[in-house]
Amino acid sequence: MIIYIMVTHWRTHWKGIERTYYTSNVIYFSLKEIQEGVTTIFVKRNERNKEIEHILKGTISGIEIQGKEGKEVIHFNVNIEREISIDEFKREFFYIKIPEESGWYKYEIIPVKLCPPFFRDLKETTSDEEFEDKVYLLLKLLGITTIHKYPRKRQAGLPDGIFKINNLAVIYDATLFSDIRSKKEQQIENYINMLKSDRINIRGKKEEVWEISRFFKEVWIITNELKSEEYREISGIKVKIVSIDSLINLYIKRLQEIDREEELVEFLRKIEIL
Repeated sequence: MIIYIMVTHWRTHWKGIERTYYTSNVIYFSLKEIQEGVTTIFVKRNERNKEIEHILKGTISGIEIQGKEGKEVIHFNVNIEREISIDEFKREFFYIKIPEESGWYKYEIIPVKLCPPFFRDLKETTSDEEFEDKVYLLLKLLGITTIHKYPRKRQAGLPDGIFKINNLAVIYDATLFSDIRSKKEQQIENYINMLKSDRINIRGKKEEVWEISRFFKEVWIITNELKSEEYREISGIKVKIVSIDSLINLYIKRLQEIDREEELVEFLRKIEIL
């Protein structure tokens, strides 16, 4: 099951609105996936300071898509059931962080009994160390068992960790920085050079060498602030910004749909679209 979260700074929304629209450039999933009747959280943020002013719960209906491809305007009816508090939202959807930017977002609903409590910490922590540690746990939850986490004491110039699964090798860096492009460029170059060597020396509980010459290779900058996207590609090595939301979506998909390692790897390689 899914929910929509619709965020806006428009002064007139959402109370008293019967029909409105979003343009396709602020809809963060495929237009083909838009459905009526989906539980929708309508969020109004302050235009200046982005503070949440109110949250409403309801559905949408009467969807009409107009305009040319890439410049579509999606009109819909707003059906409000009731207003909810921020605390109520957090209790029901504690693994979801309400986006700051205006837009139409889609999230998978996790059955509470299948949702690890530390997901809440991942979404809310302001501690770099806690974020790094819990990203490592989340990657292991996804079914990645061949993974090495670099000790924090010896981490200067090194990534947070590296993992391999089937024919995929990934160096990852977990960061709370939202300004990745200016603060991570040199480190990204270092990580790419590590993957270019085709052999990675792992000094963990035991020393070993990972031979990755025939692997697909990627660098992941894992963050809680940005949406997932392919950032660049250098020498066949893809650099991706990976949001926690994408990893949590893959966790749900693994529980509900994925039965084989090959399927898991396929989704890991297209993590930016989850």
